[in-house]
Amino acid sequence: MVVGIVLNGLILTITSSYAAIAGVQMITNMIFYPVFLVLLTTYTLKWRAGLRKLV
Repeated sequence: MVVGIVLNGLILTITSSYAAIAGVQMITNMIFYPVFLVLLTTYTLKWRAGLRKLV
């Protein structure tokens, strides 16, 4: 989220085009969203394995 805000600020110093801001947001989401999903899946699997050890 912080990366998106910083990138929006940088884009707004160059241009006020909404298409540029939307394009940067789409590219940012394409990069960070899959990484977030992989991390979430990994930690969920570790959490499940930890629960199985307790039972």
